[in-house]
Amino acid sequence: MFTLKRGMDLVIIETTRFGTLELLEDEILEFPSGILGFEEYKGYVILEIRKDGMFRCLQSTDDPDIAFVIIEPAVFWPDYQVQVEADVLAELGAIEDPRDVVIYAIVTVPRDVTQMTANLQAPVVINRKTRRGKQVVLTDGKYHTRHPILAQRAGQEQRKTG
Repeated sequence: MFTLKRGMDLVIIETTRFGTLELLEDEILEFPSGILGFEEYKGYVILEIRKDGMFRCLQSTDDPDIAFVIIEPAVFWPDYQVQVEADVLAELGAIEDPRDVVIYAIVTVPRDVTQMTANLQAPVVINRKTRRGKQVVLTDGKYHTRHPILAQRAGQEQRKTG
């Protein structure tokens, strides 16, 4: 069962993967348009999956079963750039400093985890100050929905040692 109890500044949520979580209310992100295919779910929180912080989880606060593995694409693809339209920026709220924006990519993790991929065509853009987020679809043709993560990481390691 999923419960969301609000009191003071503490929010308690039940999740399928992480159990019961106590969060500060200001940790909850609002996605007014939801995530593509999950438009009815508006509240999310970002959780660390492992201590290294490379992989995180975008956990719904509306449904305990809805969670997405996410990464910061620039860690794997340093040249990754997102051009966000003015109407998207307006939906996120005023952005005074580019450092207020963080960009994530949703990861698809198949049974064989060595084949996991990142969706660089539809990044999740979050304004840290307003705590508002939006998944945007890039139409410039530079990126697609299945970029291999571990192959990219191995290439980076090889370039460092080679």
